[in-house]
Amino acid sequence: MPPVVVGAAVGAAASTAIGYYVTGTVIASTIVSSFATSFAVSLAGSVALSALSGKPSGSFGAQSSASLNRDQMIKQAITNRRVIYGTAKVAGPLVFMETTDNNKYLHMVIALASHQITNVSKFYIDDVEVETDIYGFVGGDFKNKARIFWANGSDDQVANGNLVSESGGLWTNDHRLQGIAYLYARLEFDQDIFPNGIPNISALVHGKRVYDPRDATTELSTNPALCIRDYLLDTDYGLGVSASEINETSFTNAANICDELVNLSSDEKVIRENPDQYDTYFNVLTRDGFTADAYNYTAVASQGMSTVNIASGLYEHRYIMNGIIDTNETPKSILENMLSSLGGTFTYTAGEFSLKAASYITPSDTLTQDNLRAGVSVKSKESRRDQFNSIKGVFVYQAEGVKPTDYPSITSSTFVSEDNNEKVFANIDFAYTVTPSIAQRLAKIALYANRQQLSLVFPCNLSAFKYQVGDTVMINLDRYGFSSKVFEVAKWSLALDQDDNGQPVMGVDLLLKETSASVYDWNAEETTFALDNTTLFDAKTVASPGLTVSDELRIVNEEAVSVLLAEVTSSNNAVSQFEVQAKKATDTNYVTMGKGGTGRYELLAVEDGVVYDVRARAINALNVRSAFNTQSHQVVGKTEPPADVTNFQVNIIGTEAHLSWTPVADLDLSHYIIRHSPLTSGAIFTNATTLIDKVSRPANTVTVPALTGTYFVRSVDKIGLASANATSNVTLIDDIKALNLVATSTQHPSFTGAKSNVVDIGSALILDTALFDSISGDFDDAIGKFDGGGGTVVSSGTYDFDTYIDTGGVYTSRITATVLSERLDYVNVFEDATGLFDDREGFFDGDNVTFGDVNVELQIARTRDDPTTGSPTYTAFQKFNVGDYIGRGFKFRAVLLSDDPEATPKVTQLSVTVDMPERVYSEKDIASGTDTNGKDVTFTPAFKEIEGIGISASNLTSGDYYVITNKSATGFTIEFFNSSNATVDRTFDYVVRGYGELAA
Repeated sequence: MPPVVVGAAVGAAASTAIGYYVTGTVIASTIVSSFATSFAVSLAGSVALSALSGKPSGSFGAQSSASLNRDQMIKQAITNRRVIYGTAKVAGPLVFMETTDNNKYLHMVIALASHQITNVSKFYIDDVEVETDIYGFVGGDFKNKARIFWANGSDDQVANGNLVSESGGLWTNDHRLQGIAYLYARLEFDQDIFPNGIPNISALVHGKRVYDPRDATTELSTNPALCIRDYLLDTDYGLGVSASEINETSFTNAANICDELVNLSSDEKVIRENPDQYDTYFNVLTRDGFTADAYNYTAVASQGMSTVNIASGLYEHRYIMNGIIDTNETPKSILENMLSSLGGTFTYTAGEFSLKAASYITPSDTLTQDNLRAGVSVKSKESRRDQFNSIKGVFVYQAEGVKPTDYPSITSSTFVSEDNNEKVFANIDFAYTVTPSIAQRLAKIALYANRQQLSLVFPCNLSAFKYQVGDTVMINLDRYGFSSKVFEVAKWSLALDQDDNGQPVMGVDLLLKETSASVYDWNAEETTFALDNTTLFDAKTVASPGLTVSDELRIVNEEAVSVLLAEVTSSNNAVSQFEVQAKKATDTNYVTMGKGGTGRYELLAVEDGVVYDVRARAINALNVRSAFNTQSHQVVGKTEPPADVTNFQVNIIGTEAHLSWTPVADLDLSHYIIRHSPLTSGAIFTNATTLIDKVSRPANTVTVPALTGTYFVRSVDKIGLASANATSNVTLIDDIKALNLVATSTQHPSFTGAKSNVVDIGSALILDTALFDSISGDFDDAIGKFDGGGGTVVSSGTYDFDTYIDTGGVYTSRITATVLSERLDYVNVFEDATGLFDDREGFFDGDNVTFGDVNVELQIARTRDDPTTGSPTYTAFQKFNVGDYIGRGFKFRAVLLSDDPEATPKVTQLSVTVDMPERVYSEKDIASGTDTNGKDVTFTPAFKEIEGIGISASNLTSGDYYVITNKSATGFTIEFFNSSNATVDRTFDYVVRGYGELAA
């Protein structure tokens, strides 16, 4: 593709030839223009262009775009050409950008400079320094994901072969970019490596080789005088002046001043000796000996300098220049910024450009009254608004990523005191200065020069024609008390006067400004430059977030489900969101839990008891992702036992015990279990018997028989897990009044009743085990004690009482029982236990006080028939503890239960008691009649037994009495007599007290 040539107009006295880049197509422009005449007009022939004169405005001027954004890639259709002097960290406009292999690879060509450069020594991806191998592959965090090459911009360079072969014909051998130094970067798509999309690619570029008239060499240089000379002569992007317009003597003197070695302070030396903070590429001492790999730092003997190693940190050049020129800026602003690097003045006088570096020149000439053609004007002080006592500003710090940075401010306490102790700052920026010591040195010159406020308008005869701006002279004027006082020529102009006869008289007007050697003194007094303590976040490095994983139960559609919870946090304010994922530990792929801000992330309906891997990473505002923080968590969910019951209360009302407690809040709570032990001390849940096996939620009260002993309550969840501890309450109940013992059946210690899967081991009942020959495996493989059956205890067995109880009639009886049992565990060694470890109840160390896997259940069967004759019909056995039952005959059974094949209940006491409640029966206003057989009274219904009868007659006369006969549980006979023993009719009331109530 042939280049497209675009012309650019040259502005009068203030513009330069401008070249452009167009994205995708390289455009060259080589407009050359002589600038001498117009520039001479601009300088008025004798006025210095100085970077440090007056009160500076303090801007980057020509580098406002090229310096502040010089290391950023630019995607812009048309942009300016740039020139690099010294060393600079540079990116540039994208002149080519395409993808290949179905968007897998991104190819970019980034223009660096519009001329041949010396070298590229470092590459950066998003400000992270990277190294490349001989094939251009980048290492470190970007390994195998980036490939970078560079071209030096020579006039005969060829197209990059890698780009030609990989671009699919979009970049050909004709795309040579001759005269353009550039980077070619190939990136492979990876969202994690390049989270913010296309990264910024930049490089440390060692720029243009410049000519040194002192030794006739052309090499890379950071000498500001040589760089300014090159800019003036450059016909492509400089001013294109003629060589005859260069005052070589002034430029040579300025170059020598710039190359002078300045001893650094001890603190500054320490900083410079740190290779991470100092790069000698920015401070080239000589112009010869450069290779592709390194510089030669040996001083040139012809300059009167000994061999010095700048990298040692002992010395530095007085002035150096490193930076970029943007051709879009005016020559004046470009030269002002270049001059700021050596604090110099620049003049055009007598057809020549001259340069003076900031230094004190001892004057050799003296001006006196004899040199004057008119009176002297004296200005003793500048206006307050033009004075300052402190200087601050920005420079491009090479040790901090080659970024614009504040240099340590310069303040004179003497000047502050003179200004009523008020600090007055001037801002001076040094666009091409890369070390803080040089920035401070230049700032001090500006500060002290500003305080040299005496100035003279000195109208001279033609004897002053030889002076130039920047020269120093001594003034002897007795009238003003000046004796060899040193002044600097600040302005020079021809003057035309008339003598007394009206004839023209030529002369020279000088504007003189006082100066002294102290303005330029610098005896290693620079302030140590240390970075401030502010730690800004690194946009390209994001720390992993904090991650806490837990789970909880939640009611969803009236069902308790387990929810996995992830709490993510970060102290980095730059983090804008998080990405949270989870999976079963046995799975391969993660599922998302969410993406958003700080807080809680959830995964519903996870499996209880399963280990989940949860990971989270932080993402900042630039879409940079941190590494994952991964945590493993076993979901407890419904496998966590419910909470213990609290506030367990027992209130005795008559023969009832009213139990109450605070409801357990667990979402998967199923019910409560109530147990009782007759013991009032030392009772444990394990050895208690179950009164009520299920009090369903949400109930938190229940009524049970009032019994002396210990009541227990324990919560149970929906999968059968009981709370870790049983809550208990002890009650002491006196013998219940109004109950009368009818019968008792005590089975211990002999236990002579019928047994099924239950054995008597001597004063105790236990569950039987499987038959010896029915146990599988080898005999010595059996677990537990020999009499434990090798871990094969049957799950249930029954013991029928050896006799029934006959109450003699069908009565309502209060039947109670006494059961004392304990848990017998055949396994007392941890590794003897069978089954899964977490299926076993209780604590790890074997504390079995809360085991609830064995129980003794009492059952009752009753009949209304006479149990002593015939074949009475009994009801089926039913569970009972204490209760009122109607019947004549009662049979009892104990059912022994175990859920553990290695444990059995051991019953040591077993008895039942039949009581009948006390009963009172009465009638009133009964007439006894006169039947000599007496009045028969019948109780309806009849008692089991009566304890006494009380009679109260209402119409007795003196001598009357009564006789009671035939007194029984069913009634009595009463007869009233008078004093003559004759039967008489009387009215009476009676009250019968007894127990038992014969059923109909």
